[in-house]
Amino acid sequence: MSGTMGWIGQVFLVGRGSILPRIAPQVLGFAIYSALVVAAMRYFGMGEAGYAVAPFTVLGVALSIYLGFRNNAAYERWWEGRKL
Repeated sequence: MSGTMGWIGQVFLVGRGSILPRIAPQVLGFAIYSALVVAAMRYFGMGEAGYAVAPFTVLGVALSIYLGFRNNAAYERWWEGRKL
C-alpha cells in the first residue's frame, strides 16, 4: 500500500515537465475565493438557488466530447512523431 501512495506522490510532485507548479497558485486562489463566497453566503443567510441539473448535464456532455476530440488529435500528433 505504501508503494502505491509513494507512486501517486511522485506523480503529483514531479517538478520537471509538470504543469502543477505553474497552476498551483491559481488553483489555490480560486479555492480560497470559493470558500470565502460560501462562508459569506452562509453568514448572511442566503439560501441555495436550487438550480436544475439539465444545463450542467448538457455542458458536461459537450465538454467530454470536446476533450475526447482534443485527446485523439494529440495522440495522433504524438503517434506521427513516433513513426518519424
